[in-house]
Amino acid sequence: MLAIFYYLIIKPIDLLIIFIYFFNFIFIIILQVIIYIKKILILKTKIKMKKNEIVIKILGLGDSGVGQTCILRRYVENKFVKDDWASKGVYIKVKNINLNKGKAIKFIIFDTTGKDYFWNILKKNVKNPEALILIYDVTDNYSYDHLNIWVNNIKLEESFIKIPIILVGNKIDLKNRRKITREQGYKFADKNGFLFIECSALTGENVNNIFNKLVLAILENNPKYEEFKEEFKNKVGKNIEEIEEKYISEKFKILKKYISF
Repeated sequence: MLAIFYYLIIKPIDLLIIFIYFFNFIFIIILQVIIYIKKILILKTKIKMKKNEIVIKILGLGDSGVGQTCILRRYVENKFVKDDWASKGVYIKVKNINLNKGKAIKFIIFDTTGKDYFWNILKKNVKNPEALILIYDVTDNYSYDHLNIWVNNIKLEESFIKIPIILVGNKIDLKNRRKITREQGYKFADKNGFLFIECSALTGENVNNIFNKLVLAILENNPKYEEFKEEFKNKVGKNIEEIEEKYISEKFKILKKYISF
């Protein structure tokens, strides 16, 4: 009797619950993809380069949970916001930097939140980005080990090969949980020809300098942006000098461990 009750009543209910859960999961993914594509299309129609303005498209890459969205929101909104459902796969923001003499730099920042399907959409719809940010979590070995997969994906895209790429180690505020040393991050970046920096989206440490270093790399590689480069250096020059001095000092310390003078 109990067996009949189970197969006629309980079993169908279990199957229905599984079906509803699966359908809900698929629905959420489809909804995220639709929102993401819609935002990209809206940007394509609205964003036009004005006179005395540079438009820089930046793609944020990295595994889920490394704090990718948190870094980008810290830079654009100057506040720490934990990842939530609303930001998963659909974080696209515009930030303007006004310079002297009427010049301006407009950032369009795209966040893939580590999802393969958003990465595939992004690389097809965002043509010729000016820079990439590749992020890992200094407290998570897997996110660091998985960087090789991201690098392989980047190398498959011809338009990504010659643009500035910065490797970012996030969550340096979690000192007691750190597993990836600064030396490891630097060596990986150096091997692949990337810029390198560590930051904390929580405290804001070094977040602005991620973008400062990228902008300088972009401007220095384009002679036609010479005037923009000088104006940008005048605006954030002190910060750039401080980060470069710290970077050179750290680089020397790291090299000293591996090279005998």
